[in-house]
Amino acid sequence: MLPRTGRAAALALVTVLLAAGGSAAQVSEANFREKALALNNVTGDTAIAGKVRELRKDKDALKKLLAEAKAVAKEKEKQSPFNYTAGLILARSATAVKDYDTGEFFYKLCLEHAFKNDSTRKKAQVFTGLIDLFDRAKEFDKEYFTCEKFLDLKGEEGDDEIMRGKIGARERQVMILSRQKKFDKALKLCDEAIEETDNGAYFKLRKASVLRDAGRPQDSASAYQEVIDEIEKNEDLKEETRKTFVELCRYYLSNVYVDLNQIDKSIEILEELSKAHPDNSTYLNDLGFVLADHDRRLDDAEKMVEKALDIDRGERKKLAAEGSLEPDDNEDNPAYVDSLAWVFFKKKNYPKALELMQEVVKSEDAQHPEIYDHLGDVYKALGRTDEAEKAWRKALTLDDVSPRDAARKDAIRKKVEAGK
Repeated sequence: MLPRTGRAAALALVTVLLAAGGSAAQVSEANFREKALALNNVTGDTAIAGKVRELRKDKDALKKLLAEAKAVAKEKEKQSPFNYTAGLILARSATAVKDYDTGEFFYKLCLEHAFKNDSTRKKAQVFTGLIDLFDRAKEFDKEYFTCEKFLDLKGEEGDDEIMRGKIGARERQVMILSRQKKFDKALKLCDEAIEETDNGAYFKLRKASVLRDAGRPQDSASAYQEVIDEIEKNEDLKEETRKTFVELCRYYLSNVYVDLNQIDKSIEILEELSKAHPDNSTYLNDLGFVLADHDRRLDDAEKMVEKALDIDRGERKKLAAEGSLEPDDNEDNPAYVDSLAWVFFKKKNYPKALELMQEVVKSEDAQHPEIYDHLGDVYKALGRTDEAEKAWRKALTLDDVSPRDAARKDAIRKKVEAGK
């Protein structure tokens, strides 16, 4: 509550404003309008990123700012009051708070500026933003179309940034087709990219991933091994680049070995990677989960996942100190917490497993069928069958993250039926 003098001053201000024919709401709108228009004065990529971070700190204020900015833009549609930079800040900020319609609106405004100035760099920047927006919004047809527009861009010869962007756009198309279970088209696109680009090995890697999604793990494993052999023989690559690429392939291969139920091979790869990179939280978490999921060395598995969480927390602390991490993103990795809960489940410490699972499902990033499947299993082990069924039914409503989730959902449906 304001002190008496503060309240009196506030009431006096409102009285004056109303007497002048205005209102507190109008003042607020004018203030947000002024702040939105002031974005025209921001210059430089670093300043743009900084302004987006600043606006994200107060989501409620940002949403009001976006609404007012959009209203102003529509009022003066023939001659937009926002330049390219302001539009980009508003588009990225809208995407960050999941206001995808507003984000798309301002990206399209930016695109008008980019075409008017015939700036390939700005066109690429907008297409990249739209691709990310449509991916988050799960509008995959729009995302695919935007990737096609990016690929049609005529970049200047030697423009590495545009070329990298085009490789990323083609990769997104492959991923979209795979997600939509259009595996033949995805594989064809990979083959075309292998022929058309100097990144044959890169798209062979993506092809191996599609084969795994298509339920062809043996073909996928062979494809990954082929890429590994090819990279190891490539003398044109720097040693560090070759090593990094091979390790990435071997990591993916460890996942395929799980699909093939060749658990020893998967564990062997993950142990070698963890030994070479003891501070890599991904390798530690995956190794711990695979061990626990197959009831092996549960004490070791617990230590590995806990170390993965500690490493991740340390990395986030560093990023937060640098101002590179948004407050909303400063949370434990849900996949790691799920792994730790699964370790406790396997150790039959069901109360601890439930404690962790109830925490992890609060995260937006934890809305995955596997996580809710685990939650249901924990409830079932505790004899809380109604809550187990509720968790499993929730899992069935969630979007598939990969084609393999369809098989998991089939297994979940059997659990629900068995419980009736």
